[in-house]
Amino acid sequence: MRKLRREDRALQALQADFAPLHVQGMREDGAVSALFRGVCMGQVAVVMKIMPEDMAKFDKLKKDAVEALKPYKMEEQPVAFGIVALSLTFVVEDGVGGSDLLEEKANKLSNVSGVEIVSVDRL
Repeated sequence: MRKLRREDRALQALQADFAPLHVQGMREDGAVSALFRGVCMGQVAVVMKIMPEDMAKFDKLKKDAVEALKPYKMEEQPVAFGIVALSLTFVVEDGVGGSDLLEEKANKLSNVSGVEIVSVDRL
């Protein structure tokens, strides 16, 4: 086992101090490649489109979505033939799995036919 360079030891000391920092591995040249999971890199705007199963229960879907997901902004978007999609905008911390968690929560709502992440933009 080769000796660690001073920079590598410093990164390992940071890893001990901060739980979200995980060292992924070392490259052959001795440099440490770090993967920052859970470390806030900024904020992103996530736009999600939710398609309802039944338009008769659309108002209940809107109410449930606001209570469960707490969106920054909500709009109704006409799709076709009287079907309306719910467009929700969220401001979340940039990190691993931010939009995935929102998508999972949205899929668990009743009267949801489909969920799609339309865009993720850095603020």
